[in-house]
Amino acid sequence: MTENEEMTAEELAAMEAEERARIEHENYLNSFPEDTVFYDTIVNIDGGSIRKLGSWVEDAHIAEKMGWPLDNNMSKNDLTFRGHGRGIGGVYYIKGHEPAAETPAEYIARREEEIKAVVQTLIDQTAHQKGYDNGVYCTSYVGDPDPEFDAQARAFLAWRGRCWRTCYNILNSVTAGTVAPEDVTDAYVIERLPVMEWPNV
Repeated sequence: MTENEEMTAEELAAMEAEERARIEHENYLNSFPEDTVFYDTIVNIDGGSIRKLGSWVEDAHIAEKMGWPLDNNMSKNDLTFRGHGRGIGGVYYIKGHEPAAETPAEYIARREEEIKAVVQTLIDQTAHQKGYDNGVYCTSYVGDPDPEFDAQARAFLAWRGRCWRTCYNILNSVTAGTVAPEDVTDAYVIERLPVMEWPNV
């Protein structure tokens, strides 16, 4: 006797209905035109005009997985895309409701904390190379009786200062207009940070 023969007619009918529903839903997700953009939120501003703020995806399956309503979608032809200036992601705005372009000062205000987080992450990851929990723990060993810990901490402290100076020089170059804001991606910052050279003790 096969597995199907062991099932009741009601169980088989339920299984078949579930499979039909799955196929229908998959066909629905695949039915959106390729130029569809799905939103997590659409907000009303300026007395009821609509502008997109927040995140977006271009795949119905991903939008559903993230819990975004699939009726929040539009054609790219009706939208204007602006990148975040970090090399990834961005925002689609309803055409005619785009915000004014950011000035260098506004860009720095928006990006400063993100760039600081990138630098701080690199600093902490570098401290991990020698077994320290983070950069603060590493520098706390300056003056330690153990010459190896002391030497590592002093070298790390000097390197950390150079990292932050480089970071702020980059931000200042944007303010001065010598570097385009959209060029200052996370990768741009990381590539310009000094390399840590641990002492041989």
